[in-house]
Amino acid sequence: MRKLAIAFISNWICFLVVGKLFPSWISVGNWESALMGGIILGLSNIIIRPILVIITLPLQIITLGLFSFFINVFLLFITSRFIPGIEIFSFWPNAFFVAIAFGVLNWVLIVLLRGKK
Repeated sequence: MRKLAIAFISNWICFLVVGKLFPSWISVGNWESALMGGIILGLSNIIIRPILVIITLPLQIITLGLFSFFINVFLLFITSRFIPGIEIFSFWPNAFFVAIAFGVLNWVLIVLLRGKK
């Protein structure tokens, strides 16, 4: 349960920070839409991502796992389409750059929020 809460909070902060740092790539309306986006992205990573990984397993093997980045881009783009306050302006190249920034910042935040055990 703690890991799930950390994922939601991390995604929420990522939407806010990436939206402020890269306004030409992504528009985040307010903190409430960023919070909803963090929750939806977290849930889609828990529910939809494993299904997509299994379906695209041959591509995962051929690309040595690099295709998982495209799954992340897809889930981020789909999340932006379902949340009214979040808009990624185009799939290519903006969604790819947003996913890179999002992934790096999310990794840093999760390491910081989890702390040492």
